[in-house]
Amino acid sequence: MGEVHNFCVYILRSLSSKKPYIGQTDNFNRRFSEHQMGKHPATRNRGPWEVLYIISCRDRKEAVALERKLKGMKRPDRVISFAEKLVQSVPTQEVSGRSLVRLSGGDSRRDSSSAHQKGK
Repeated sequence: MGEVHNFCVYILRSLSSKKPYIGQTDNFNRRFSEHQMGKHPATRNRGPWEVLYIISCRDRKEAVALERKLKGMKRPDRVISFAEKLVQSVPTQEVSGRSLVRLSGGDSRRDSSSAHQKGK
């Protein structure tokens, strides 16, 4: 059997600059740890980071497409607004086959499927 991938798009927020960062990965826990340790040029010297949203995707193609859409919004308030509307509009946390998880602000909404395992 091949390796199982859990692709997702995530939105982080820098606790120092308050600016968001959008990325995609097939291993959120590893990737988040790398961001916290400053191992990526795009997030180095901007941490520590908090997780705002994790959106599970079916495959890398879907994750890359969603990441590009969010990054194309340019303004951080639009990205956060878009993610917030997804959370509010889908009580089952399913959006086009994606599990939506919000981890910050004390309002933890976790899907009990694969996204649940992507926590902190």
